[in-house]
Amino acid sequence: MFLIIGCGRSGTSYIATLLRTSKLDIGHENFGKDGVVSWNMAVENGGFKSRVRELNGKENDCEFSKILHQVRHPLKQIRSFLTAELYTPKATWDYISLYTSVNPKQNTTLLNCMKYYYEWNKICETRTAFMYKIEDIDIYYPKICDYLKIIPNYEALKDTKRDINNRPKIGNKLTWELLEKEDKILCNKIFNMSKKYKY
Repeated sequence: MFLIIGCGRSGTSYIATLLRTSKLDIGHENFGKDGVVSWNMAVENGGFKSRVRELNGKENDCEFSKILHQVRHPLKQIRSFLTAELYTPKATWDYISLYTSVNPKQNTTLLNCMKYYYEWNKICETRTAFMYKIEDIDIYYPKICDYLKIIPNYEALKDTKRDINNRPKIGNKLTWELLEKEDKILCNKIFNMSKKYKY
């Protein structure tokens, strides 16, 4: 069984849909026979076990033979996650705040989204060295298939809609200047992370 982790709003619905075309039984935020794509299963501790219980109906530790880390450009992911105010339940922010410095009661939504992007991806980095950029899925798809020992379906790669679970944008285009204005130190950390991810 394999696991794909990353931040929410990084294209997890899309990658789950794409991999199902290779006849994999893979769930998005729920378990399939072959694996699961779930941003909130990045954590390994008690929260991870409770999420396993919630998704799988039992509290046994899941043994994932392979774990992959999916990333998206920070300006795109953070802007998308800003829709959390409209679409994301309070419980999601509460869950994130258990493992990060996110504070829904005190921080602005933008600052929380910045903290979430940086700190959640740092958690993901501790779980696996196999990282790929969703924007470059055409390049990474054969590598992912090889890693998972599955046959690529290039017709599906071409035909699968890439705006699955798309949400309307809120406000103006997000820029590095806006992130720097919100928190200069954190903005620099995110910028350096993006360069490490080769953005």
